[in-house]
Amino acid sequence: MKSKGHTVSAIIQRLNEEADTARRYLDVCELEVLEPRWTDDFILKLLYEIINKRTSRRVKLPEGVFDMTTAVHGIYDES
Repeated sequence: MKSKGHTVSAIIQRLNEEADTARRYLDVCELEVLEPRWTDDFILKLLYEIINKRTSRRVKLPEGVFDMTTAVHGIYDES
């Protein structure tokens, strides 16, 4: 799997293309692809579980961590 460039955005685009291809193949097989409601939260949780394989089994990420990362990145809920 090669991307058109060596930039982060090119790699992200290539990964998204591969994900779309996989979804289409699964759709042809009549298999449903479940997508998380909050993708960023899912990715953060997945990275935590990959990096901390043993610890993540007994120590889950606190719920507030998602709010903290949102505040750090300057995204606030306007409601």
